[in-house]
Amino acid sequence: VRRVVAPVQRPRSAAGAGQGMAPSARARALRSATAPAVENALDSESSDDDEARELKAFWQHVKMMHARRARSTWACVAVPSASATSRNASRGAPKKSFDAPPSPVLPHKRSAPAPCRQLSPPRGAGARRRPGSELWESLGDLSLDVLCFLNAEFICHLSCAAVALREACSVHGPGGRRLVTPHASVSSESCEKWVQQVWFPHVFWVEARDLNPKASRCLLAGLERRGPCAARALLTLDLRNTKLQGCAHSVVAILRACSSLQSLNLGRTRLKDEGAQALAYGLCADDPETGRPRPHPSLKFLSLEECGLTKVSGPAIATAALAVPCLEELLLGRNELGDETAVALASSMAPRGFGFGGASLTRLDLSENQLMGEGLAALAGALGRHGYLQSLDVGGNEKIGGVLATVSEVTHQVMEGLNSACALRDLHLWRCGLYDESANLLVDSLPPRLRLLNIAANPFTRELRRKLVRQRGSGGATVSIRA
Repeated sequence: VRRVVAPVQRPRSAAGAGQGMAPSARARALRSATAPAVENALDSESSDDDEARELKAFWQHVKMMHARRARSTWACVAVPSASATSRNASRGAPKKSFDAPPSPVLPHKRSAPAPCRQLSPPRGAGARRRPGSELWESLGDLSLDVLCFLNAEFICHLSCAAVALREACSVHGPGGRRLVTPHASVSSESCEKWVQQVWFPHVFWVEARDLNPKASRCLLAGLERRGPCAARALLTLDLRNTKLQGCAHSVVAILRACSSLQSLNLGRTRLKDEGAQALAYGLCADDPETGRPRPHPSLKFLSLEECGLTKVSGPAIATAALAVPCLEELLLGRNELGDETAVALASSMAPRGFGFGGASLTRLDLSENQLMGEGLAALAGALGRHGYLQSLDVGGNEKIGGVLATVSEVTHQVMEGLNSACALRDLHLWRCGLYDESANLLVDSLPPRLRLLNIAANPFTRELRRKLVRQRGSGGATVSIRA
């Protein structure tokens, strides 16, 4: 960019004195001129003297050399060395600024550019580092942490950007290069290609919902691999609404191989009782080498919602809930487990000697499971002895209200259990057929730390609704009422 300056006339004495001088003396005379005067001489197209032509050629050469340096990469920055700086200082060059042109040198001599040195990250404890240089020095160590925040599509684009990024986003496996995708979202159309192109040891989260039978078999075969390509680091496996009929043993094999698995969602997979029993036995199977029980060490979340389960698989599920030490959330909604499974789960939550040994569940969902008063009474009785359960959902069991209204013994057990449930925070009794009398008894026997009481979709009268609204406004538990 050419700087606009006021026109400055070059002294005639300097021009006249240069006519009879030698080239070197004439150049020294030109070097003593001011920067605006030189620039004015450069901009003048009508000057025909030799000094103007030489200056014009010299400045064009400087501009071309500056443009060539600007196109260089960020890693190589032109920094004048100490010798060049001292040489310019000895010549008496004027002090440079960002908007002033550099001091002129001999125009008729072809001067070499100032020596440059490669800027590399300095070494040593007291060395000065460029901002952000530590991120590029350990790219291989940080790549996996960065890739955990990207999906497979962005990782593919990133691997095609540069060779270093391709090395960080892929692994050279037995069958060629495999893409590193910690978070994988698989569909029925892309399942087969994903299994062939992904490096399974670095897969942490897999979301494979709504897969057809062919895609589900392909995915399970890939996750079931052994050897150096096995998926050992899997943390989350979401197979909701995937057709897994006849594939329960593959799920068990994956579960036993991935000891770090923390979340397993098998909702709406149509496992039936046989598949649920195989899964429960796999969670607490014996070690084949020692023969001792070896339950899964890290599973925290298990969902078996709407899998067609009945009371046949209830005892096996209760045994698995007791055996797995880290299991916190168990979702069994929309099945037909009945009171037998509720009683078995209540007995598994009871402490085993000196207050220890019970299941560590914090959330239990038994909604829409054809429960009656006996199952609710068993669960409420276990709440007083179990100090971990914080959320209990028994909504959608419409026969509970009739039993509470007719059988006083069951009602008394439920009230005592709720009064002693110190850890319970959320209680869901929606659409349970509760009338005014049963609802009043439940409201009067709320747990001490209850925050949410969901009794929506029950046949209440208007008077009871107004009472619950007043209680909610007075700072009591939050009551959810829906028309």
